[in-house]
Amino acid sequence: MSLIPMTPQQTPSAISAILFDKDGTLMDFQGSWGPWAQGVILEICGGPGEKAEAWRWRWDLTWHRCGFTPTVR
Repeated sequence: MSLIPMTPQQTPSAISAILFDKDGTLMDFQGSWGPWAQGVILEICGGPGEKAEAWRWRWDLTWHRCGFTPTVR
């Protein structure tokens, strides 16, 4: 940590880039986000049921493989 005051333009950043890889070329998008999305839907909806099913459909999430299904609407 520097004791010399720095302006925001001079402050070094720990993050130099952000990589978006939604198609799964570098990391398994389905494996990373599918289980998270399912858990969020079920928690918000208070468990399985019609409300969770509506959210699942809206997010194109399949319960059986816990992943997203590409769709064209």
